Amino acid sequence: MAKFTFEIDVYSDPICPWCYIGKEALDRAMATYTAQHPDADFKLTWKPYMLWPNAGVSAYDKGASLRAAFGARAPVMLERLDLLGTQYGIDFRWEGKTGNSRDAHKLQQPP
Repeated sequence: MAKFTFEIDVYSDPICPWCYIGKEALDRAMATYTAQHPDADFKLTWKPYMLWPNAGVSAYDKGASLRAAFGARAPVMLERLDLLGTQYGIDFRWEGKTGNSRDAHKLQQPP
């Protein structure tokens, strides 16, 4: 039986919690599919999507930045992210610093 390859372009930012959940969901979906179709293969190409292209290198309080960006919706959004994260084995931490993700994107690119 011939191998079939799914080629998927993934646009993501390493600092995005929704992207992290999406990555975990995609990993599970690929594992489920390949378990049922062993002749299938997946080729992922990670592409940059910078959420804060003008941010400083590491200058922002993560929780405060999310609360400022999402305003009154922030508590509900963070609660939803925590709930979904738990379903995928992710324990989000909203404290600490965040900033420009340019260097993280460089690490994701093939040499």
